Amino acid sequence: MDEITFRQLLSRHVTSLLDERTLAKGADYVRRGRVLATHYEPGKGEGALIGKVKGTAPSPYVAGMRLISRGKRIELDSYCTCPVEVDCKHVAATALFVMRGGMANPALEIAPPAGPQLGPWKQWLEALQPHALHAPVVSAVVETKGTERVVGIALRIGSGALPILNAQAVWLTPGKRGGFVSPRPIKASLDDPAPWAVLRGDEFRMIADLRMRTPSIEGGGYFDLHDVAGEALLEELLATLPCYLDKPSNGLIKLGARHALRIGWIARDDGTQKLALSVDAAAPATRLLRIGGLWYFDPAAHEIGRVDGETRLAEAVLRAPPLLPEQVPLLMARWHEAPLLATLPKPDAAAEIERRDVSPIPVLTLRALALTNISGVRYQAGLVRLGFDYGGVRVPMFPAPARERRRVGDRVIEIVRDRASEVAASE
Repeated sequence: MDEITFRQLLSRHVTSLLDERTLAKGADYVRRGRVLATHYEPGKGEGALIGKVKGTAPSPYVAGMRLISRGKRIELDSYCTCPVEVDCKHVAATALFVMRGGMANPALEIAPPAGPQLGPWKQWLEALQPHALHAPVVSAVVETKGTERVVGIALRIGSGALPILNAQAVWLTPGKRGGFVSPRPIKASLDDPAPWAVLRGDEFRMIADLRMRTPSIEGGGYFDLHDVAGEALLEELLATLPCYLDKPSNGLIKLGARHALRIGWIARDDGTQKLALSVDAAAPATRLLRIGGLWYFDPAAHEIGRVDGETRLAEAVLRAPPLLPEQVPLLMARWHEAPLLATLPKPDAAAEIERRDVSPIPVLTLRALALTNISGVRYQAGLVRLGFDYGGVRVPMFPAPARERRRVGDRVIEIVRDRASEVAASE
């Protein structure tokens, strides 16, 4: 595809290939002169455009896009060395720059590779050779500017009560005192335009599988592991490459043994009971995850493993509201109507509720806090907090519901707040 055809196709399809918001940001970059250089590479039935774009980092980003013509259908394959990596404003700026007749700066011209390159396919083909099929799995270590780089996997726990797991491939540098330091995402850059070329075949396959997954909505170059295929990939990554959560200094993670899911009731300070999940034989700080099924992360043992339990049941438990003492008999009367409840433990018997309607006694709590002012001078600040004592039960000034409950032993104390007396004391 010659460059003229490429520009024509780009002009007709750019609004369907990139979203409106990204195009608006790209147009702003073009107006501000942030596109420093472009280079076009023709191909059979396709064309590739590469641009050098000044972003927020000290060095310019390298953004590329490839248009593939499949009859009446046009496909876009983009990449960028920025944290977003694909379909970003730097790609949009490069496209809009050439659509508006922008010319490359000769002093900043991006040199094309000399002749066709196999790149990562060379490693893939080598992995298919008989001697490579039975080769032991050893992480790739390559020399670069006097230091070693090791392929690793950065993991991140998503948000929510039952979060999924995110992962991305990184370069790791062995630390002088052991472990790994300086993680950097494995992606094309100006200094390293073909990082995949040094990967061994199995590493290239696993990272390609990872990068074909859904990008995390939280960004950062991570990809979601949220299905059965993600479980199989995670097990292979844990068994093959060094993996860590959040940062290498937290320690490497290994695949742990299966554990059972525990479901129980927790008595809370406000007198309610709440269904809760935990993992059998795991540390208290262990977190429950959802990939295809249920998984756990045990920070004490540095392990990630499967949990024997039903995902649908776990999600139902997490959605369960707090159970008030007066609701216990009502729930038990309908327990047999829901088959799902047959697998759950029953709540504790309803606690006795004691109504306490007394006058509040104001209580001031004093404390000192060490602070530093804008000049760097440290000083002690005195703080005071107002609360109220209702017959031996302490409540804060705010929030102030009309009725407040506190669990005291086996009883639930219901306090009737005298807001008029509290406001008078505050004034």
